[in-house]
Amino acid sequence: CRLFDLRADRQVAIYKKESIIFSCNAVDFSLSGRLLFGGYSDYCINVWDTLKGSRVVTLYGHENRVSSLQVSPDGTALGTGSWDTTIRVWA
Repeated sequence: CRLFDLRADRQVAIYKKESIIFSCNAVDFSLSGRLLFGGYSDYCINVWDTLKGSRVVTLYGHENRVSSLQVSPDGTALGTGSWDTTIRVWA
């Protein structure tokens, strides 16, 4: 996953996992922009600190690739969808 500053036309961060064989399928930011959520083909969601460029936590619970995710409008929950035909709400 790469983070770009479009105003400055430059890459500002790269968020790497231990294994590069799994793709990132969906991303969303927290309301503050501090956290970046990524849903991956290895069935997990990684939460990244955009200022430090480091992973904060990995969320497990899906049994197939995470295909969609979105932070709730009030920022208190994260919804994820997967090819395992489930939707999960993380709060």
